[in-house]
Amino acid sequence: MTVAGTTQTITMPVTIERIDKTTLKIVGTTPLKMTDFDIKPPAPRILGMPTIKTGDDIKITVEWLVVQKAGPAQPAQPAKAP
Repeated sequence: MTVAGTTQTITMPVTIERIDKTTLKIVGTTPLKMTDFDIKPPAPRILGMPTIKTGDDIKITVEWLVVQKAGPAQPAQPAKAP
């Protein structure tokens, strides 16, 4: 996975669900850390307020629908005589 120009190898368990005859739904979630991708967790300052601190942990979720592409049209078969 590449985030903000930094590439890291990750693992993500996924589930695959058949939606119908031609469609699969693939879903996966994995925890990551912003610092693994050289991102400093934000700590915004708002005038007159204490500094807001955020954690390093994030969660990435992927949901992907895969639909089978229709194949080439099959030529019509001539009708058989009775």
